[in-house]
Amino acid sequence: MLHWSLCQHERLWGSAESDLFLPFTRYLGQLFDEGRRFKDWNWLDAEGVERDEFMARMGAGVEALFASRAGGCHWVEQSPSNTWALPEINRLLPDARYLFIHRDGRQVVESMMSLKQWSFKKAVKTWHEANQCALSFEGLEAGKVLRVSYESLVRDCAPVLAAVWQFLGLDECRESIQYINSKPPINVSPDYTAQTSMQKLEPRYHGWSKFRTALFWKKAGKEMEQLGYVIEK
Repeated sequence: MLHWSLCQHERLWGSAESDLFLPFTRYLGQLFDEGRRFKDWNWLDAEGVERDEFMARMGAGVEALFASRAGGCHWVEQSPSNTWALPEINRLLPDARYLFIHRDGRQVVESMMSLKQWSFKKAVKTWHEANQCALSFEGLEAGKVLRVSYESLVRDCAPVLAAVWQFLGLDECRESIQYINSKPPINVSPDYTAQTSMQKLEPRYHGWSKFRTALFWKKAGKEMEQLGYVIEK
């Protein structure tokens, strides 16, 4: 939802999820290590190429590839798997900016169990680890990261998007507001296809057992608190 609303701006362009960055950055890391396998006798060390420079030079090719489709606009990438490779992506694209959209973990867990048929434990573990990665990166690169609350975006997107435009150094775009306000929910779980965007904010977790509730807060409570969600005792 956020991705496609931003792409309504005349200076932004985006497309489908690429799912390229996680495997690509891992491969480049392995490639760099392999290139330095022969200590004191390899091209990278001989030429003083550090990991950050190596990644940034490779990233110039990635930038050129995406820019070749963006028609002169800034390009936007939306793959959720990017969360697991944020430090590496930052080396690859040192001028990038990051929008960290978060949602109440309990709602996400319910969605993952419905949409992906995941177990409760797997859904909680995934939400916990993903947000842990994002918050850790934010702590290292705070000036490059802006948090966006899913709940705030749905309730009243105008001030949220105004903060996004300021962060990105772009003029405001009313078409982005209209997009969010007029479109039905995106990637809806099968059990919730009839819900409106506002109905998606209604708690789905009130039927959890005491065991599930305790397990969730034990595993994900720290990240929930950091993101401003109320901890239930």
